[in-house]
Amino acid sequence: MNRQLDVNQDVVRIDRIVRGMRGGSQSQLIQGHDGRFYVAKFTGNPQGNRTLINEWVATTLLQRLGISVPPLVLLAYDPSSLKAPVSFAMGEREIPVERGLHLGSLCPVDPDKQVILDFLPRTLLERTVNLEDFIGILVADTFLDQIDRRQAIFVRTRPRQRLAFRALFIDHGMTFGGSAWELKSLKKDYLYFDRQVYLDIDVHSSCERILERIESLTDGSLLDMAVGIPETWFACGDYDVFACVCASLDQRKKDLRRLVGKQLSSIGLDCSKRSSIQPCRLAPKEVERIRLRAEGRNATPGFATFPKV
Repeated sequence: MNRQLDVNQDVVRIDRIVRGMRGGSQSQLIQGHDGRFYVAKFTGNPQGNRTLINEWVATTLLQRLGISVPPLVLLAYDPSSLKAPVSFAMGEREIPVERGLHLGSLCPVDPDKQVILDFLPRTLLERTVNLEDFIGILVADTFLDQIDRRQAIFVRTRPRQRLAFRALFIDHGMTFGGSAWELKSLKKDYLYFDRQVYLDIDVHSSCERILERIESLTDGSLLDMAVGIPETWFACGDYDVFACVCASLDQRKKDLRRLVGKQLSSIGLDCSKRSSIQPCRLAPKEVERIRLRAEGRNATPGFATFPKV
């Protein structure tokens, strides 16, 4: 595997720390020298550097599969140039973030000017222009063993005649079983919390397209998706372990159709043909209760300007 940083790789200097984000990686919303906003995940974070590698590789794969994800960049962090340097809270200790290259996920819009939603009510969900990507991400999450709950964000698009949204899929640090890098067992549920997203699309066609693309991958092509990752993100021995993970994924392809079919059959869908299931008729309050339970919180229902990462 080529371990060198691609000289054409985008590197954005962090000019401003905007605010902290929810989640175990203790990421930060930052503004880069290019004026754009990014969610920054730093090396040394409590979830480990392997989660940054996971994020990079999974995002690269999802882009190749044609699934909507925010672009990634490398972020250059120099605490001496900032008014408020970043540190991790670990118990009673504050651990400063080290100078160097970190991971940035581009905000799809300027968060100061346009809202970013972490869910949509069902009255608006059908106006999502890329609902078929929810089937694609289900197949990909099953393949990659993404052990965290599936997150999506929604932003307004600008069609000429009506209100519409695009879903983008974020937070892939818990692929490959998280920092363990072991594909020991399958998570019971890789589905998005609101099953409505699967009911108004051609399940068979969407599944087949993504399955065929994944089945064409080799362990070598999976390894190549790590090209461009800074060497400092890898600990001693990590290259060999990651190569073993890629070999395990290559074997996992053989069982992927059955695994995805099992996921869909659990909600009455069949990836082998177009489903004729009737849409679920949960009341809005019940949908919201399920959403909050999936997030592990009991907050007052409402929109968030950016989700946990």
